[in-house]
Amino acid sequence: MQKEKTESIIYIKFFLIIVLTAALISVSYKIFLAIANNSFKYRTFNVLFLDKDAYLVHLDTKDKKLGIFKFPGKRNLFLGSSNLYLSLLLGVPVDGLIIAKNPSEFAGLEKNFFPIKKAVRIIISTDSFENKNINQFDLLKIYLYSVFVPGNDRVVQEIKDIKSNFKENNQLKDFGNLFQDNDIFNEKISAEVINSTGIDGVGARVSDILKSVGFNVISVETGDDKESIIIDQVRSRNVSVPRLKSAFNIETREINETGTADITVILAKDILKSVKSF
Repeated sequence: MQKEKTESIIYIKFFLIIVLTAALISVSYKIFLAIANNSFKYRTFNVLFLDKDAYLVHLDTKDKKLGIFKFPGKRNLFLGSSNLYLSLLLGVPVDGLIIAKNPSEFAGLEKNFFPIKKAVRIIISTDSFENKNINQFDLLKIYLYSVFVPGNDRVVQEIKDIKSNFKENNQLKDFGNLFQDNDIFNEKISAEVINSTGIDGVGARVSDILKSVGFNVISVETGDDKESIIIDQVRSRNVSVPRLKSAFNIETREINETGTADITVILAKDILKSVKSF
């Protein structure tokens, strides 16, 4: 009897070890996926927070700078849009989007950015938020980096007059080099933009976006290309092209030819399905 009891205990312990090991492997795998698929991989990062208002948050992880731009009552302007469309509207690359179901979830965000309770709530309350191109690991990094930004390196601004026509939105240009990513700037990448969308102004707007983060745009032209793509002639670069691919969600193609510019950003009509309207 004692032997059977001892064997039962051994079996139970063995079973528990298997269950705990499986749980540990599952959690480790989820953490690995979160780290591997995170969007916040570069020096700078721009994310939109939406409740009834909209907040564009810019972080520079190396220079420890934070910018918060509030757009009162503009939730619907940004809702249901791709990162490319959001980038066109604002004139800077938008890397991720956090949408709150509670219309006052982010009230006061511009005054007290990302307190620990709010960060934890967004990370664990998946039913209350919809995150696009951003995961829990990104959210944790945003919190950790923002904590170390000194008060005098925080830019806070309310912008009321943003329009649905991107050509009318140049408010963020007033903040100079705030959005510049010095890792991209130091790679000294030259870029050309080809607008094949048939919509006037898209090429110039994308040129503004590239310049805002540190690219040297040498030309903007019109074309008749059928496919949107980023052509990369400088495969040794580490930051510039991956950052564009992530923000614009456009595929890249590497070539060995020498052209006018290091990279060519081609925008064709196929991107129009990812935007609301112009």
